[in-house]
Amino acid sequence: MADGKTRFGPFELDTKAGELARSGRRVRLQDKPLKLLVALVERPHEVVTREELRARLWPPNMVVEFDDGLNTAVNKLRRALGDAAGAPRYVETVGRRGYRFIGQLADDGPVLEAPIPARARIAAATAKAIALPRRPGPSSEAGDVATGAGGAVSGDAAAAARERGRPNWQPAAVLAFGSALFAGVLIVAAFVLRDPSLESPVTRFTIVIPSAQRIEAGAYQSVAISPSSGHIAYVANGRVYLRPRDAAEARPVEGTENQGPLVGVLFSPDGEWMAYYSARYRELRKVPRTGGAPIRVAAAQGYLGGSWGADGRIVFAQSEGVYAVAETGGVPELLVAADRERGERLQNPVLLPNGRGVLFTVAAESEPGRRIVVQSLGVGGRRVTLASGTDARYLDTGHLVFGDGGTLVVEPFDLASLRTTGAPLAVAQGLLQQSVIQSADFAVSRSGTLVYRTAAQPLRTLVWVDREGNREIAEAPPRAYNYPRISPDGARIAVSLSDEDRDIFAWDSAERTFTRLTFNADVDMLPVWVLDSGRIVFGSRSGGRSNISRRSADGTGGAEVLVERQGDMVLQPNSVTPSATHLVFRHATFVGAAGGPDNDLWILPLDGSGPAKPLLATERQELNAEISPDGRWLAYQSNETGPFEIYIRPFPEIDGGVWQASSGGGIQPLWAPDGGQLFYLASERMMSVSVSGGATPSIGAARVVLASLPFLPYERSGRAYDLSPDGQRFLFVNTTTTISDDPFEGADRYEVVLNWSEELKRLARARGTGVVIEP
Repeated sequence: MADGKTRFGPFELDTKAGELARSGRRVRLQDKPLKLLVALVERPHEVVTREELRARLWPPNMVVEFDDGLNTAVNKLRRALGDAAGAPRYVETVGRRGYRFIGQLADDGPVLEAPIPARARIAAATAKAIALPRRPGPSSEAGDVATGAGGAVSGDAAAAARERGRPNWQPAAVLAFGSALFAGVLIVAAFVLRDPSLESPVTRFTIVIPSAQRIEAGAYQSVAISPSSGHIAYVANGRVYLRPRDAAEARPVEGTENQGPLVGVLFSPDGEWMAYYSARYRELRKVPRTGGAPIRVAAAQGYLGGSWGADGRIVFAQSEGVYAVAETGGVPELLVAADRERGERLQNPVLLPNGRGVLFTVAAESEPGRRIVVQSLGVGGRRVTLASGTDARYLDTGHLVFGDGGTLVVEPFDLASLRTTGAPLAVAQGLLQQSVIQSADFAVSRSGTLVYRTAAQPLRTLVWVDREGNREIAEAPPRAYNYPRISPDGARIAVSLSDEDRDIFAWDSAERTFTRLTFNADVDMLPVWVLDSGRIVFGSRSGGRSNISRRSADGTGGAEVLVERQGDMVLQPNSVTPSATHLVFRHATFVGAAGGPDNDLWILPLDGSGPAKPLLATERQELNAEISPDGRWLAYQSNETGPFEIYIRPFPEIDGGVWQASSGGGIQPLWAPDGGQLFYLASERMMSVSVSGGATPSIGAARVVLASLPFLPYERSGRAYDLSPDGQRFLFVNTTTTISDDPFEGADRYEVVLNWSEELKRLARARGTGVVIEP
């Protein structure tokens, strides 16, 4: 603008004066966030790359930790605008590229307030198509409404009446400040949004997961809502946590402990029971909502999502297909078989009402992407309902809600023809999508409750812990660290990052600098040092391709692909021999293999003398292999006797014997530098056993090394800690909540929307202007 002023929403940006005002009152904004805002609004609705922003915000001769600096500036700008990364109104993150201003400028013309990428064009007809009528359901003794096949939820009539009696704008935020805030206590930040044109107020609140709790990595359906909307359950730390809607924090459900990893949670139609899958015992189990002894429902070789229907059946998927089992228990019945020739994986099934069929997502090795299909249980076969999308739930209002990348989408659906009948409407951004299985993590209700996990990654610090348990924070700045690996000379730490970069970096302890080691668009993970510290090997995953590569650790040269696979599988490096001649890696197949996923150990010559081949591949799960410092032994974890335990075999002739090293459970083994001790994690402790002897190892009694850990180790794949070359200090990652003005920035969280159908109608009206939203 000629006067240097740009207006959007209640804000006015004065570029000449260098000031931002909201409703006439000045907003305090530091120099870098202000420059960032100017750079974005100068090019509204265009992507401004991270490189362009670096040139704009910092002089060319200034040495800065650019990634941390830019992320901090973006976070401060969002706080000043009252914006959120998970559901942005003004500043949108464009993954791995940069940022985009998506607000409507006063003189911009007919631009929508928040363009959301979607699977197809969202046209003006959406306003009519998306109208979601409220349908009350019958109440049970517990006050819960019986749900449909998708686990639908009703609201409480008295509570809704009280809500309707509130004034147009009434805050309902409950914040627990003080020391409990920084200790990671669950915080509920809620507000009630009342529009006179709406039937009911739209209520939002955020559930922030405490730093001591870790949501299961790769979990299908980590969250569920009770039918009355009165309780929200999620899985973390290998157990189920339950939070009443009016409570300030969640509590662990008695009876669900020591069964992890847990990879799903469901409520029964009456809200009195919860079902979950225990990966440790390979069973679908249920427990009373109030807690108690778990009851086995069915044996299952993996769990790929499911639903608890009003007809008393639990429908779930595993690698062979979709199954149904009575809620009282029994042998599961195969409803839909996966096509092994096409390499299919079926996930997140829902039974449609009136026996119309089963709704589920299909992924196949032979085809890119995911599709949502309906398959008749009688005559009629399979029909592709949506050519792009995952994890659809059916609402008895006649709609499907599903994930499409990081966007949550609603689309009208005709139950008679089993076809979508109108334009899709994108209703939320920032939806978490698992990087490997591409599953969307959310739960919905038919009468108005939505909860979804946002894609924000928790920021963590690197923490040294000596053998006496003394802790020291490493100097590396907080990032979304995973899988730290110390170089053999102890000078550098290689880490995987799970933030926007999703690359591998090396922290130089002496120079106090980061070096980026990978630059591709893939998800790079699990670095492993070669003995001379000059090279690393690492795993990558992108779309339908997984590989393991090798590159120089000083950042020079390119990456060399060592082994690559197409299809729905994961390759992850575990250990390199001391002579640097061979690599042992995890080969996990997610499609068409019993065990879903089927975890095996493979070996690869690093000199190119031959192809990769299986080293230890059984019907059980073998993973997290570690070669001893003298190259004679292979330690790994397996569930061959039920729970995961640590085993030792001769290497490379692994058929020469097998010895169990742990008792009472064990995961993620690691050898001491001298090979005389083997460490592993068990529950919330670090254990060790001595290992000595000649042709046959002599294994000592297990003893506790660390009685508590900075994190809770319920990750199935990948070792989440390391040991210094002198064997005296362990390196862990530790979630932090005190690294910015917002103590919750980057924390795992769930967004909850009550009466969300009312907001859908408002969004449909706002976007029903004839303006087309491009994908």
